Amino acid sequence: MAFPATGQVTAEAFRTARNVAVGAKVAASALRNASGAGDVTRQSVVSFLQTIASAVLNWQQVATTPGLAAYAQSQMNDPTLDIAAEFNAMVAAGADLRDWIFANFPKGAGGAWLTVAYDNQGAATPLVFTSADLAQLRTRLATFEATIS
Repeated sequence: MAFPATGQVTAEAFRTARNVAVGAKVAASALRNASGAGDVTRQSVVSFLQTIASAVLNWQQVATTPGLAAYAQSQMNDPTLDIAAEFNAMVAAGADLRDWIFANFPKGAGGAWLTVAYDNQGAATPLVFTSADLAQLRTRLATFEATIS
């Protein structure tokens, strides 16, 4: 029998899910705060989209770990916490946020995402979203953040 180097054990899967959740919440909070304070570059929203898409993928992968829900429940030591329901709510909110950004991001001909403008000298100017442009996104970010304690 070969050494089992592939596949996550339950403790690693739980640790991964929690670490990814913390990172995603920090990124969501940073974007929400920045967009509430003023203009943000469109590229920063693209970067957040990449973060949340990666988080959802990670959560979907760890969710296949056998015994994860029971292990997580035992580690949290809170019999009133429905860890599976909370995990699923977090993943669903993350996927909803990812899909909303993808559907609502300004696109040009051929579906190209509009993040930079160039002048006739080839100088690039990052395009921005105003705070008002991102009001709906802030609401969705806050909803996502509320799924993670």
